Amino acid sequence: MKKTIWRVALAIAMAAAVASVSTGCKKDEPVGPNGGGNNDGPKTVAVTGVSINKASISLTEGTSETLTATVTPDNATNKAVSWKSSDSNIATVDNSGKVTAVKAGSTTITVTTTDGSKSATCTVTVAAKEVAVTGITLDQTSATIVAGDNLVLKATVAPENATDKKVTWSSSDASIATVDENGKVTAVSAGNADITATAGSFSAACALTVQAKVIPVTSVNVDNWSITMLAGETVSLKVTVLPEDATNKNITFQSENTEVAAVDSEGTILAIGAGSTKVIVTSEDGGLTSNCVVTVVSETGEMEVDGIFYRNYYMRSLEVIANPDENVKYSGNIKIPGKITYNGIEYTVDRVGDRAFLGCESLISVELAEGFRVIGPYGFAGCENLEKITLPASLESIDWANQVFAFCPKLEIVVSEKNPLFFINDGALYWKDPSYGIALRWLPEKKTGTFSIMEGTGAIRSYALFHTSIDKIIIPTSIVFIFERFFCGECKTPLEIVLNWSTASEINNIYKAYDDPSPFYFNTTDRSKITVSVPKGTKPFYSAHWLWGACGSIVER
Repeated sequence: MKKTIWRVALAIAMAAAVASVSTGCKKDEPVGPNGGGNNDGPKTVAVTGVSINKASISLTEGTSETLTATVTPDNATNKAVSWKSSDSNIATVDNSGKVTAVKAGSTTITVTTTDGSKSATCTVTVAAKEVAVTGITLDQTSATIVAGDNLVLKATVAPENATDKKVTWSSSDASIATVDENGKVTAVSAGNADITATAGSFSAACALTVQAKVIPVTSVNVDNWSITMLAGETVSLKVTVLPEDATNKNITFQSENTEVAAVDSEGTILAIGAGSTKVIVTSEDGGLTSNCVVTVVSETGEMEVDGIFYRNYYMRSLEVIANPDENVKYSGNIKIPGKITYNGIEYTVDRVGDRAFLGCESLISVELAEGFRVIGPYGFAGCENLEKITLPASLESIDWANQVFAFCPKLEIVVSEKNPLFFINDGALYWKDPSYGIALRWLPEKKTGTFSIMEGTGAIRSYALFHTSIDKIIIPTSIVFIFERFFCGECKTPLEIVLNWSTASEINNIYKAYDDPSPFYFNTTDRSKITVSVPKGTKPFYSAHWLWGACGSIVER
């Protein structure tokens, strides 16, 4: 009976339990501690990430800055974090994210979440704290060295931990001593100089004395061991003292025979009389000697070299002269050098003398070498077969008051393109006249037909138009001076002269050197056969002119 009652009670309890489940809970929902549903207890939210408010910061030793970490999501259940420095010798960080700079360098600060170990980093750069310079000293405050030697100065900057310990060096006189960026001093020449080292606003100096280095003379040599001179001539003797940087290069000069040649304290030798002597050079340091043999010869009036005759007109300067034998003339093709040597003396040949080639009928060509400066009066006059003269760049003067190339019917003149004063235009010789700009100097006698004087020419020099063969000449209005001996020497006629001045003042601008200059123009040329062609309406002006009015006729164009 008891067993039956227990079984009935168990069955009733199980039925009640089933009924309770079916009426109070949904399937699969959790049951709270009090028999309720899902909202009976708290829900856990996991951390998904973390960030730092700055990706990098810069600090100076001893300073600090607090970093802020942000954990996501904002409603995470456990927002706890920890901080760590990758190099606490550079910077430390505490549990609140405060970073403190320790010493110069770079480190990484890492923040890590407790929940999920999420992390973020910030780069920290620490700069050294600036320590100012308080002073500088040198290991030597004075020193003495010899020119050419070196000295290294050492500078000490205080304090030892100064931030900028850079030292700059300077010399008060670089001609006495120089100094490089490392304090290396180089002595240059005798004297005194201050070598200064500077750090920050502080400086220190070393008073330096440089003594001259004594370098002895090792040799003395005259550049010319023998010289031939003309009596009355002077020559400066050149002497080489070695080494070049010898301390005492003083020398003395002495002539063994002052009746032949004398020498002064500067080494200038004066040739006195014919003969030979030695000029001795002696060094003050060491007494080393060298000597030059000086031969003095008497001046030669005239000389002949390779068939050309010369005359000494000043010391070593020569001019070409005619053959002293009047029955012998220069002929053929001649090239005259700029220098010759005669009796051991070298001469400069720079002149064609008066009448040097006058009447040399068999002369064909003449070339004057560089160095020739002057051609004298009648230099080549009357050379009937002379075909060519070559003038050098050095030529400066051709005599203008007398005939130079007269009666040379075949002559052509060639001028070096480098000559700054003379040039050829349309076969005629022109000169850059300092008074008139450009002057016509010579028109070839062989030229025929019409000749136009170059525009811009200011003057027609004497004998420029001499014994000409032209039929017509055109004279530009730029001409302001026509020298005497204009169209002289039996010029070919009839001759037409074309003029273009249009006013009386322009025509009268032609200068005249004499009250009655007419005898000096057109002499030995038939004026009656000269026609002057002038602009229309200007004939009265030309007829009244002292030069043009004397011609055969004046015709207006």
